[in-house]
Amino acid sequence: MAVVFRSYFEEVTTAALTGRADDRVNCQVPYGPTMGAFKRFAENTPSADRHKRHVDTVAESLMTEATSS
Repeated sequence: MAVVFRSYFEEVTTAALTGRADDRVNCQVPYGPTMGAFKRFAENTPSADRHKRHVDTVAESLMTEATSS
């Protein structure tokens, strides 16, 4: 199973990097410990709902929290 997942990940990464139009909806989003940490960070904030997140507000929240620690 690991070989299948690795092969798929390599294929979709290549498709994304080369911009293959026929693979436009075929995507893989790497999800690791950092995303889990962000989800815990955003849990009780307006950024908890992924549909309401915007890059500038997320960046500002992260920078504000980093300077207050």
